[in-house]
Amino acid sequence: MHAERDHMTDLLRQCETRLVDTRRVLGELLDAVRRTRKLSQHGVEPAPDAIFAGVERGREAMLKQMLVALEPWSGDALQGRPAARRLRNADGTFHLGERRLWLSDTEARILTLLWETQPGATSREAIFAALYPRTDKPSIGVIDVFMSKLRQKLKLASDGGEYIVSIRGKGWALHPERCQRDG
Repeated sequence: MHAERDHMTDLLRQCETRLVDTRRVLGELLDAVRRTRKLSQHGVEPAPDAIFAGVERGREAMLKQMLVALEPWSGDALQGRPAARRLRNADGTFHLGERRLWLSDTEARILTLLWETQPGATSREAIFAALYPRTDKPSIGVIDVFMSKLRQKLKLASDGGEYIVSIRGKGWALHPERCQRDG
């Protein structure tokens, strides 16, 4: 019991350190935005591309720090094993490693379609037809929104990896090396 408590204390200490680093990155981003705003108020127009590039770099760094900070809470890490990052389907519930993915019904239906058609691609039209079989259909562009949200959830729940690939002219497919199919 003593060893488990020490292990948990170490994990919490590591998490705290990483979160402090994340706070530092956020502070640097906030300072950059404030400096840019002041320059703008004094008539100096900084190059918008440079501003957005800096914010994007900071956002990516912050995302990586948050993922690293949360890593100790995965089931594998608590048991001293490196966390698995393969997508798997356990009776209709998707997991990345030991982490369950909390998906909306629509996201789960899309991921199931992709799962069932792998290694092939699933077209936008096939996804649209599966989601909206009736005549009262929204714009087909809504599929792009759902795909974006699903990709973001997978990225956040993993090591930042890409699990869904776009196949020009055909649709989307799951990255075969990142999926664990039983059987």
